[in-house]
Amino acid sequence: MKLTSGIQESLLALLCYDDKSGGVAASLVPAKYYDPVYREVAEQAIMYRDRFRETPGDHTMDLFDAVVAADSDREDLFQRLFSSVQKTAESINAKYALFPDSR
Repeated sequence: MKLTSGIQESLLALLCYDDKSGGVAASLVPAKYYDPVYREVAEQAIMYRDRFRETPGDHTMDLFDAVVAADSDREDLFQRLFSSVQKTAESINAKYALFPDSR
């Protein structure tokens, strides 16, 4: 399964900020299907959801900090992704992100 960067970003936004749709995103698209940078954040978000039974929400930056701590050479990339995920979360259409072919 090949996911576009836009879909991966949308799914991350759901995983991190949408309690209802984030759980669906986690079960529909396992982290192994994400590209490497997205995967690292998706894995953290899924682990957070499994542990606390809610989205990271305000703690999403902590997830990004954890992946940066493991690979500080890509800090700028993760910062840009975090900013983009936040913007996406503000206006995301969960149904379209989860079921893009259902139009």
